[in-house]
Amino acid sequence: MSFFAVTTLVNAVINTFLGIFVLAQKPDDPRHRTYAAYCLSLSFWSGFYFLWLTADSLPQALLFARLMMAGAILIPVLHYHHVSSLFGRPKHHAKLLASGYSLGVFFLLLDPTSFFIQGAHQTSVAPYWPTPGGFFPLYLAYFFAYLALSTAMMFKRRRETAGIGRTQLEYILISTVVGYIGGSTNFPLWYDISILPYGNILVPLVTAANGYILIRFRLLDVHTIVKRGLAYGVTLLLVLLPLFGIALFAQRRFFGAIDPGFSAILLAAFALIAVAFYRLKTQIESAVSRSFFASSLEVTRSLTELARAVVQMLDLKEIGQKLAATIATATGAKSCVLFIEDSTGYLRRSAAHPPAYLSPNDGGISREHAVCQALKTNPLILREEVPGLGLQEAAGSVEQLFAADDFALLLAFREPSNKENGRLIGFCGIGQKESRRPYTADELKYLETLASQAAVAMENARLHEFHLDAQKQLERINRLKGIEDVVSGLSHEIRNPLTSIKMFLQLLPQIRAQEDFVRTYYQAAIREMARIERLITELINLSRPKPPRLRKQPLNTIIESVVVLLKPTCREKAIELQAELDESLPHVPLDEDKIRQVLLNIILNAVEAIEGSGRITVATRLVVSENVPLARLTIADTGKGIRPDQIERIFTPFYTTKARNEDRKGTGLGLSIAHRLIQEHSGSIAVESLPGKGTTFVITLPIRVPPPAERHEEEAGATLADEKNKSPDFPQERQP
Repeated sequence: MSFFAVTTLVNAVINTFLGIFVLAQKPDDPRHRTYAAYCLSLSFWSGFYFLWLTADSLPQALLFARLMMAGAILIPVLHYHHVSSLFGRPKHHAKLLASGYSLGVFFLLLDPTSFFIQGAHQTSVAPYWPTPGGFFPLYLAYFFAYLALSTAMMFKRRRETAGIGRTQLEYILISTVVGYIGGSTNFPLWYDISILPYGNILVPLVTAANGYILIRFRLLDVHTIVKRGLAYGVTLLLVLLPLFGIALFAQRRFFGAIDPGFSAILLAAFALIAVAFYRLKTQIESAVSRSFFASSLEVTRSLTELARAVVQMLDLKEIGQKLAATIATATGAKSCVLFIEDSTGYLRRSAAHPPAYLSPNDGGISREHAVCQALKTNPLILREEVPGLGLQEAAGSVEQLFAADDFALLLAFREPSNKENGRLIGFCGIGQKESRRPYTADELKYLETLASQAAVAMENARLHEFHLDAQKQLERINRLKGIEDVVSGLSHEIRNPLTSIKMFLQLLPQIRAQEDFVRTYYQAAIREMARIERLITELINLSRPKPPRLRKQPLNTIIESVVVLLKPTCREKAIELQAELDESLPHVPLDEDKIRQVLLNIILNAVEAIEGSGRITVATRLVVSENVPLARLTIADTGKGIRPDQIERIFTPFYTTKARNEDRKGTGLGLSIAHRLIQEHSGSIAVESLPGKGTTFVITLPIRVPPPAERHEEEAGATLADEKNKSPDFPQERQP
């Protein structure tokens, strides 16, 4: 068997495999279908090429040659069809496709006749090489014309593509041109031109390149593929050439001659074994791991899942318990104890599995302890490695810690840092395995990776706790600020009725006989005392909020009470505070204290934004958005407004639009807290403002009560959300 016969057989196998494999991925995709048809034509051509070269009679050779050319006739138009489908433009090329298929059918009809293949002649490659008929030159023109059209289409696509896609298309173009040049080396011998078809081996480049686009349509970095391919190819040559040389020497030594056909088959077998070895190695290694080392594989899988889970947690205690329980269970350790740094700077037992390893009288470990010093530079310490750490006198202290709980290893949790070794924030002591077996290298590697991700999770949890504490402090500060503003207005409101009551009491001894006069003054005094009582009640409600709890309540009533509370402050500054409330508004699920706080914050901000006299209007309206009823609350003022560049930041903590030289210096906390409180109600808050005209805050609250689980998630999300105005679309007003 000749080299040329072997290469055509290899071509047939490769193209058949690629066609079936790619078609199986997406059988309904036109790109995959045209690719499979193209591969089929190449396989048909290659398969009968092999049979033609191995034919031992002229009639048989001519039959196989005509069947071979039946596949070759459709190659150019099928390739053109595939390229147009690949780029999603088959309709743009409908006329050329119709012409190509028409010519293909025409040449298929000529193929069995002498107009296409006239006969056969002897060559150095085969004894029955076809002799072209009169229409064969037309076929060659058709072949190269559609090859040129396909190439031109890819060139055009390359010009329209940028970045890595452009580079990848260049590689596809190169492989296509090289593959077709290789295939074209078959034609010279038809006209007795002594160019042998060595290029047949390059034909699979075309199908391989196009198949790669389909399987990985978001193309990977071809530079990497070429680099790896070249490296693997050079390695194959370095390994195969000596082996092939030994095989040739053995043929001559034992058989007295070298057979070209046998040598070609041997070379192909060597190449196939070498190519298959890499993939087989990976699969066999995986199968061996599953069969003989299943427990170790399960440990690494559990530790990997644990690493993914802890980075999503925000509770330090929960992280510790999850780590201790999962590490002990996954590795089969007798114990797992976490020592985490507390507020005093000592590392104390914070979680353990089993819990019996937690000690209520834990005195903690100082940062100067030998264990902490050793873990600063060693992310993982095995008990057997302690003598080799160079701790000298301190080695006894480290060994004592290992012995106290029968730890097998210590695992450091170090703060993420750009430096080589981050600050130690804790460590984990892991006990001996129940089986008394040592920890494998894979387990130790995964434990180190887990420790790095756990340290990130712990640091995130600390920051989260700090954030929550800061939010509580900000809310207290803002509430006190609101009380201060209210009290300044209440002082006048309370002083006036008290003056009236005092005057009545002073005159009472003198006017006791005047019953009508006494009765009138008495009723007025009762009204003034009720007014004072109502104002004091509002102040108490503000200073002593109840725990967050959503209950259906009348929003209008709450607004009226806040308006009563703030009217004295507004009247003092010649500001008219009015309420325009929708009487049809149903009860809304809300926390009265939190909504009261929101109203106070926004209205007091509006008071400070108005220079001279002005007006503040608080209005409610029942609206429907996407068939969902909503309560819409608007607070509009006629103040100086907010610039567009400031609106995006007004809900950011500590950001204020108030000038430093104003009497009331803004802290930048009120609107930030209002934004968070509205989010806790599953609502939204947005701002519309025109500089010099005024500002309108639009608050939307749902009428329905969110389920407890949903409400909990929303509150957690609101706590972590960016304190920034989201500018949601306002719901369209509709009459219910």
